[in-house]
Amino acid sequence: MFFVILKFGSFFDFIAAFPFELVAQKIFGIDLSSHPYLFLFFGTTRIVKIVRVPASLHRLNLAFKPASGVLD
Repeated sequence: MFFVILKFGSFFDFIAAFPFELVAQKIFGIDLSSHPYLFLFFGTTRIVKIVRVPASLHRLNLAFKPASGVLD
């Protein structure tokens, strides 16, 4: 999995796609309303998901697109 992260995106893309909100609330039992700095951090990762993850998917699509003239 680490190879996939290095090959097709950055470590930050992986961090942005990971559901830290669910981990914090369900597994660790952290109430995000009591910790505004965590809520701010998780909100930032949500914004990054919208911007960075689609860009990574676009790069991945371009990586597997055949060159012009290959299928002609």
